[in-house]
Amino acid sequence: MLGLGYAIPALALRGSARRARLFDFTGPALPAGTMLQRDSAGWSFDATGDLIAAAADVPRFAHDPVTLAPRGLLLEAAGSNLMTNAAASTATWTLDSADASNLALAALGLFGGVQITSTGQSWGRLRANAPMSSGPGYAITVLFRAASSPEARLTLSIYNVGESHFGGPIGAMAQTRGDIGNFGAAQQVLLADGVTRMLRVQFTPSTGGSISLGLGPASSVAGQAVVLLAMQVEQGAAASSFIVSQGGALVRAAEQLQIGALQGPHDLHVTWASGAEQVLAAQQMHAGYVLAAAEPGVLRIRAQPV
Repeated sequence: MLGLGYAIPALALRGSARRARLFDFTGPALPAGTMLQRDSAGWSFDATGDLIAAAADVPRFAHDPVTLAPRGLLLEAAGSNLMTNAAASTATWTLDSADASNLALAALGLFGGVQITSTGQSWGRLRANAPMSSGPGYAITVLFRAASSPEARLTLSIYNVGESHFGGPIGAMAQTRGDIGNFGAAQQVLLADGVTRMLRVQFTPSTGGSISLGLGPASSVAGQAVVLLAMQVEQGAAASSFIVSQGGALVRAAEQLQIGALQGPHDLHVTWASGAEQVLAAQQMHAGYVLAAAEPGVLRIRAQPV
């Protein structure tokens, strides 16, 4: 009888462990018993490094654009690209003191690209406008290629007011002028295709209005060039996934993950896209339960009854 007394709790523990349920969010489909809601299209990098679109309510299983490592299911707050046309084009952007030609690169599976070539003026660029207010911070994302120029410059300007510059050697660009605002934290990476660069930089305007954003080779050597693919401007402290606006600022709706497969209290052991682990203790699970996302992506959830 003594042996039986010891065996019962051990069996109970093993039974409890068996009742734990694992939800994997690395794709290609949502695990059974879960549902995603997003009232708009969205874009993400796939396993090959291409930027692909997902229709409303279609999950985005993202990959790191540099390493191509799985980043799990994207769960982002609402966001907006304030650029009227995200993709660079001589038809929808304005050329300033340089030569430009449309390309047909299909870069990142999506962007044709525009080669911007110096005619001897270091300020030459291709530019487009976005509305910004003084005070709030903005996250700017630029997708471009080096071509033949060792340097590039991102110029933000307001006509007859001034300019702010973020430029220098490609991969090591920095603020060099701050008439209409200052740049903050920056990330400069080479993407998995080995030729496309992604610059993400914070900007806080000191003057509001319709601000012109342009990229050029920052070279006074005629013939040196860079290739601009696309640009995003969004209000907030951090850049989100790219939003491919066309013909007007475009909003990506917020995403919600519902877990309807569980009932009653569970501890949710969540692995976020960053690799961070979090335990959401004693969650009351029900058909309409929505995961409170601490990060913009989730890899897996282990649900343990309590």
